[in-house]
Formats: sequence, structure tokens, C-alpha cells
Amino acid sequence: MEFARGAAIVFILNKLMIRTNRFAFSTIALISGAPRYDEYTARIAATLQKVSGEKPTIVGVVGSAFESTFSKVYASSSHLDNHPFEVTRPFSYNNQVIQDSWFVPYRTFTHYKNYTLMKQLEQSGFFSDVFNNKFSAVVTVNNFCLSLRVGQKLEAVHQF
Repeated sequence: MEFARGAAIVFILNKLMIRTNRFAFSTIALISGAPRYDEYTARIAATLQKVSGEKPTIVGVVGSAFESTFSKVYASSSHLDNHPFEVTRPFSYNNQVIQDSWFVPYRTFTHYKNYTLMKQLEQSGFFSDVFNNKFSAVVTVNNFCLSLRVGQKLEAVHQF
């Protein structure tokens, strides 16, 4: 099931990139949301490099097994929680707020791991590089809470 979903994501991305091939991406940051998503992240990176006219530089967060796909790795995804944690509910703003709250017990460990990764990204200069090197995109793969944290940090850095 996991493999099929990953293959479908890469297939869709492949089709979209072929249609948008006229756009040039200089640097793309991919952040794997957990070690179990490293393979998806590496496939996305390989697909972007395959279908892009000019080869983009791929940087970000991925496990050591897939580091060769990236030009620069700011941190390892092995620091993230690798257990399934998303509760399947119909999407709504209220469910999003509840799931992302710090006081939800099943999320405490995930929030701690995300916080640790954010500190590592900050120390390695990821957030300053996003703006100094003019990254074309920052993409997180399958970690909703981490996506929010990265977005909040990018907004905070951009305001200064």
C-alpha cells in the first residue's frame, strides 16, 4: 500500500513536471517527514532532476541511505519520529488545530522530534540559505506538523 501510494505520487509529479518543464528551478529543498518517507523523497528528487530542463540543485533533509540523491543534506531524517501518528479524520480547520496542539498526548513525542530537527536546521543555516540562495521551493513530505513549523519559521525569517 505504501509503495503504491509513493509510486502514484511520483507518477503524478512526473506528469506535472513534464507539463511545466518550461520553468527553471535552481535549488529545491526537500524535507522528508520521517525515515519511512525517505524513499518517497529520494524518488521525488530523482524525478525532478530527470524531467527538468536544467538540473536543479536538490538540498534538504533525508536519511543517510539516500544522501547521494541530494547535493547538500542539512540534517538527517533519522532524528524524526518514525511511527505513524496522523489520525485520519475528515479535514477541517478545527481538526487541524486539535491535531497540532501541544497538549494532545499522542503528539508530544512527535512535536519534540520536530522541534529538535528545526533547531538542527537553524544551526546548519538552512533558513538563511533559503533566502540567501533564493531556493525555488521548499517541500515537506508527509509530516503535517513539521510542514507547519517550517512554514512558520520561514515567515519569521523572511520578516527580518
